[in-house]
Amino acid sequence: MPRLRIAFGFAGALAVFAALALAVDWAEILAVVSRADPFTAAIAAIPALLAYLAWSESLRALFRASGVELSVGSCLGAYGSATFVRLIVPVGQSLGPAVFVYLVGRHTDRSYSADLAPTSIGEATNHLLSALLAITGGLLVFGTSAPVRQVRVLQIGLAVVLGGGTLAVALLWYRRTSIREWILGGAALLRATVGRVSERVRQALAPERVDTSVTHYYETAADLADDPRLLARAVAFAALGWVATALPLVLAASAVGVSVSLPLALFVVPPVGLLGFLPLPGALGGVEVALTALLVHLGSLGLAAAAAVVLLYRLCTYWLPLVASGLVFTWLWTVGWKRAERAR
Repeated sequence: MPRLRIAFGFAGALAVFAALALAVDWAEILAVVSRADPFTAAIAAIPALLAYLAWSESLRALFRASGVELSVGSCLGAYGSATFVRLIVPVGQSLGPAVFVYLVGRHTDRSYSADLAPTSIGEATNHLLSALLAITGGLLVFGTSAPVRQVRVLQIGLAVVLGGGTLAVALLWYRRTSIREWILGGAALLRATVGRVSERVRQALAPERVDTSVTHYYETAADLADDPRLLARAVAFAALGWVATALPLVLAASAVGVSVSLPLALFVVPPVGLLGFLPLPGALGGVEVALTALLVHLGSLGLAAAAAVVLLYRLCTYWLPLVASGLVFTWLWTVGWKRAERAR
């Protein structure tokens, strides 16, 4: 079934590219790519990979604040493997954190819900920071009076995401008692329905087990507040990761002889990242179309130049991380765990 989902996901991406091929002149786009400065294009790959190291370090700081010391290698290995799942599995954006929690649990020796706390908080921080940086980038480029209606709509949408996300996080924390009751009620409903045909589900959703998991989650989340320095470190690394993800767009544009400022890159890259929730592997196809359209309308680039920039950008931020994380995933599942077991 997972292989079938991946196959359907890539088939969907190919369909998007096929539709795009009918609307653009690929010969002109490839001609622009062929004239790109190879050195600048190669340099663009460096921040693209460093972004994943920064996000891994952000999570490592949160785990340290929660009382668990992870090595750089173990955290990066788990994060790299989870990144591979994000990039190759349709809707992998939502599966990545679960995979990370599962893999890092081999190093923490504590409950899944306890490890889920710093991971989910890290994910929420990442998404909220992306919206904040995008709003900042938009203000630096367009100010408060955007000349294009679509820019104002995007700015308002980002503000809604930032405000709504912040409100949701606040409710999850300050309404803990209500959240616990809702979770227990939902678990009871599933146990009374799905649990009738699955003994495994019925046991997993036993009231005491669910209540213990919720308790472990909130206790671990509370531990994070004990070290503001590590929290600030986590936020700084998360922000650095987004800047490093936007830089390849600036460098890719420079490689083909056009200009895209860093604030504009910060404005368009994070919103496009939300397409990771589409049923396409790594939002393949969707990101290319959306980012090209934004560069044409907001960056005043020609269609061929914009498409060439996006192709180079995605080579650095999708295909290269896909290969690198795939190697990490393969090593971890074939060699890394065996070494870890022998070391115990």
